[in-house]
Amino acid sequence: MDPLLRKRRSLRAFARTELSKEEIESFFEAARWAPSCFNSQPWRFVATTKGPAREALDGALSRGNAWAKAAPLLIAAGARRQDGVVTDGREYYLHDLGLAVENLLLEAASRGWMAHPMAGFDAGVARAAVGGPRDWIIEALIAVGHPGDPSSLDERTRAKDESPNERKSIDEVFQRDRYDFPEEARVGK
Repeated sequence: MDPLLRKRRSLRAFARTELSKEEIESFFEAARWAPSCFNSQPWRFVATTKGPAREALDGALSRGNAWAKAAPLLIAAGARRQDGVVTDGREYYLHDLGLAVENLLLEAASRGWMAHPMAGFDAGVARAAVGGPRDWIIEALIAVGHPGDPSSLDERTRAKDESPNERKSIDEVFQRDRYDFPEEARVGK
């Protein structure tokens, strides 16, 4: 496994160092090359750094994600259902968006930067902040920047960043030939 995959973390202490236009564009270039169903590329990203749009997008963050206001770049990541592909009743637009977001996260990690996707935000406020259409589903806000000083975080948030980077065991998420995960026996009982 590529060490970059273990290196990437969703940390929260950002330096206020601004990112250049070229640095910002590198994230979107990486996202642009993500795979998508029938190459539909349904993702749409809106980057905010300063000014009224950024202030309004900051206002969409939940109280628990207030730390993201320190990030020099805040991205609204979304897609519209009609821009994606529906095959045999399966809608791929949000899956495709997730692939593009992962490319963006890995690009940040490869450069030694941080990119933290968040679900804690008011989608209506976020959409209005960046002028998105009503049918644009903002699936995540992503804080991006250089690593900062963890002591700038409140104690509870700092504890999250200091916790070990753990994942479920391989047996909990992967099996061969048949779906037979132990938790299935407990579901609904």
